[in-house]
Amino acid sequence: MRPRIAGVKKWILEILSDPGYHRESRIEDLIDAFRSHLSTTSRAKDRNIVGVLLLNNTILLVHCKKAPSLVETPEGIITAQQILSSENVLRAVIIKNIDAKLFFSAYEKSARWSMGHARFWGIDPRQVTWDQIGEISLTVEIEGFAVPVQVPLEPRDLDELIRTGRIAAGGEIVMGETRGTITKGRIFRTEMGFREFYDDYIARKEDLQEHRRTFGELIQTHYAPKLSERFDLIPRTYKYEDDREALFENTPEGKRAIIHKNHPGCRICYVTERIPRIRPSPGMTDEIYQSIFESKPLALWHAGEETAGDPIVIGSLSVKNHLTMPDGAGAYGATLLGLCRASRNRNTRSILQMLLCEYWRYHLECGHFGSVFGHLIDQIKHRGIEGRFEQEDALEFRSKEFVIQKPSTYAIEEIVPAITRQIRGGVLRRYGVIYGVENDGCIAPLRAVNGDQITLIEEIVNDRIRRERLHAAVHRVPVQGGALVAVLVFPDLKKVN
Repeated sequence: MRPRIAGVKKWILEILSDPGYHRESRIEDLIDAFRSHLSTTSRAKDRNIVGVLLLNNTILLVHCKKAPSLVETPEGIITAQQILSSENVLRAVIIKNIDAKLFFSAYEKSARWSMGHARFWGIDPRQVTWDQIGEISLTVEIEGFAVPVQVPLEPRDLDELIRTGRIAAGGEIVMGETRGTITKGRIFRTEMGFREFYDDYIARKEDLQEHRRTFGELIQTHYAPKLSERFDLIPRTYKYEDDREALFENTPEGKRAIIHKNHPGCRICYVTERIPRIRPSPGMTDEIYQSIFESKPLALWHAGEETAGDPIVIGSLSVKNHLTMPDGAGAYGATLLGLCRASRNRNTRSILQMLLCEYWRYHLECGHFGSVFGHLIDQIKHRGIEGRFEQEDALEFRSKEFVIQKPSTYAIEEIVPAITRQIRGGVLRRYGVIYGVENDGCIAPLRAVNGDQITLIEEIVNDRIRRERLHAAVHRVPVQGGALVAVLVFPDLKKVN
């Protein structure tokens, strides 16, 4: 322990050794210094008490709520029993002098260290592990029992139950021959729903809580693009860039490292479209691309999403976050990935990769992770479409002569019929229509396609094909001399479930 204020250790030694007036002065110094490190609301004297209790060779420094239940004597004194009630103590430190050595222990009512408290003592909250947080209690509902059962555990017992699968990520628990469902977890006096409790456990065990806290501090607003807002058509500026090893702030002077992200178990991800927006670096995007499409294993954990015990797997990308999706989405996604890998033509393969990204962006319910797929699409487009397409069963090619100038007419009279023709026996046989490609695979691009037209076309198409339980994403794909219009289609599994 190295207190931030160099004199603190000296003051403590003087308080323990000097019974005279000097002791009172040092106690005031210690209290004032400690209070100065608390947040503005926590140090307000009308709402909080900071005090020192001396017991032989021991100092107890406490920070308590000044609750209405505290009763002062006529002399203005509040008893120690009242102040130290478990309902009132927010945090405390016990320092004991044994054979001229100081032994330090700390208490936080919250499951997490307050930053002011940690800074005062020179403690890095990352060094406070799950093993040090004390007893845990689980609330378990068991079929046949009228009331929930409270199960107290030591941290090492919880580790063992999770490691052996007797506690599952969904809350199921096996106790001998008895099975139940965990509804709540309690750490110190903080009670959480099981999902939050489990997430907190994984984050602490894997030393990820600092990244979650940093992400929360960076995201200051409540705006996020709606699912209907097309990623590549939103005007975007990014204050931060997420690289493989660190998160950087983009400043007029250049990039400035915010936090380093080396972790032995996973690649940590901060990417989001939430203001002030964080984009992945080209290297980060390429690493994710290779894990999905080129079978290079990568474990990824997003700092803005809940942690999962069972990761979602897309190709060789293992996402260690709790992301919900409709039943059957994983299997169908694997089918689309198989089409990407089987494609013999680079251009066709790029279009199918965009299709897979749109499929997952649409079907994964999450706060931030979905924007990763928008950046993958950007990268695929940036790599470019060159040369000829080859005919493959997954896509249909249509020349630019089929494009109608008026967007609504183009959507209703051309695109929607082209999509519905691909449904045979209730099954979608092809996954896209590419406009600007001749029957022989040669590119004859459109000269003018703007974003507003793309947005309108996509909205009209989806309104018409919804009854078929399909969803479409329409893209402008730049090529030399103009652009292609790629209409990417897949089953809407949200409508099926």
